[in-house]
Amino acid sequence: MEAQRYPDEFNGIIAGAPANNWSHLFTGFVWNEQAALNTPESSLPVAKLLTVQNAVLAACDSLDGVKDGLLDDPRMCRFDPSVLLCKAGDNSECLTAPQLETLKKIYSGPKNPRTGEAIFPGYPPGTEAAPGTWAAWITPADPASAIQFNFGNTYYGQAVFEDPQWDFRKFDFDRDVRFGDTKAGAVLNATNPDLRSFCAEGGKLLQYHGWGDSAISALSSIESRASARSFHDFWMEEAKPPARLRTSIACSWCLEWVTAGADTVRTDSIRSRRLKHGSKKALRRNRCWEPVPT
Repeated sequence: MEAQRYPDEFNGIIAGAPANNWSHLFTGFVWNEQAALNTPESSLPVAKLLTVQNAVLAACDSLDGVKDGLLDDPRMCRFDPSVLLCKAGDNSECLTAPQLETLKKIYSGPKNPRTGEAIFPGYPPGTEAAPGTWAAWITPADPASAIQFNFGNTYYGQAVFEDPQWDFRKFDFDRDVRFGDTKAGAVLNATNPDLRSFCAEGGKLLQYHGWGDSAISALSSIESRASARSFHDFWMEEAKPPARLRTSIACSWCLEWVTAGADTVRTDSIRSRRLKHGSKKALRRNRCWEPVPT
């Protein structure tokens, strides 16, 4: 928002997992709430999250060339959750039909029922059982207590409809989304791809996002970056882009980039700092982070 609305306030900005599209982010929260609470059988038990994650890793872990329990780029994973459907009764190693439907909806993200257009990206596979992720934000032991659901209900019930009796089950993903965009999105959203004023002030923006973020899908940062890049298609030949997106960060990256006028971030120096300040044996892998391809 600073880069878009107040371009002359900072010449270097680090944007970590930005919730820049509030109205659609919270729409995604309601989407997941409707999916998980559709019936008493719809919610994903916490105990099954590891089953889901293990199935994802079994299908996609080796795609990046290293089988280490991590996905370098979950977008490359073509995991079909249908393989988890229970075939002989419910058990901890499979998903029932309602649970499978919920998982598919969490992965896909909300869509407009009239146009089929995606409203907000879903959540990438691969970290479903990681501590503090899905079990807290989307599918806790008490399904109705998910952190996402509280944010979604508060936003639409109070900020948008101003109705203490607002019912998430009656939410219309066409009409109500448009109403929310008009009433609250104009104030809260920071989705303008035009960074020309920020660029003209000499500003540089370093954006980062964790693939396992279960509050704000990392795919939203990639969409935001793609939107800005599309708007500024002249960057490739006429100017250098003021915005870069990476999946990890050290604060000194941005300082070096701004003060030294560097065109790229020196990932080799970041790697050496990690090795210097930590035990080499403690590192599970030694790969420097690369810019996310768009």
